[in-house]
Amino acid sequence: MRWSEEELKRLELGVVGAFARGCHYAGIAQFCLLSAVGSTARSRFRYVRVMGMKEDTVRNIGFIRLAIFRPGIIVGNAHTPAWVGLLGSLVPGPFGNIDQRILGRSIAAEIALHSREAGEVIRENAAMKKLATQFNSVTMGFLREVQAKLIARDKTGEPHYFELIAEILLVFPIGGTLA
Repeated sequence: MRWSEEELKRLELGVVGAFARGCHYAGIAQFCLLSAVGSTARSRFRYVRVMGMKEDTVRNIGFIRLAIFRPGIIVGNAHTPAWVGLLGSLVPGPFGNIDQRILGRSIAAEIALHSREAGEVIRENAAMKKLATQFNSVTMGFLREVQAKLIARDKTGEPHYFELIAEILLVFPIGGTLA
């Protein structure tokens, strides 16, 4: 589907902007925005220009922490044709490929590791890959702790599985917020 600039603006500025304003109004201090490499509202390329406008829209809302993710070619999904991924593998740096799982982990890591920080950060491919690795380490460390607690509690004959599940949900909330 080929989107006109107005359709793209309705989605990226209208829908995403409204969502971000709603989050801010609800008291959310940290916001992660998916954009695109090279985004600037002054670009002569439509998609990059609209992504830059979206960044400006969300930036002006006033989140305490704003993380803007600017991936190159997102691979590993149904929306990126295989031939585009092949081409992207030949392109180094921020315009090259990034796997959707790495992108997702980097956003989760931003939330888990940087929620108490203030300011704006822009993350391109290399920074996202590094952040995703940090999140993998944090996740594995946390899961090892939970496993150790399960083993220790099993030895006492009193496993408290509901407490452990609640502890996991506090760190990895599903559709909720951290208390």
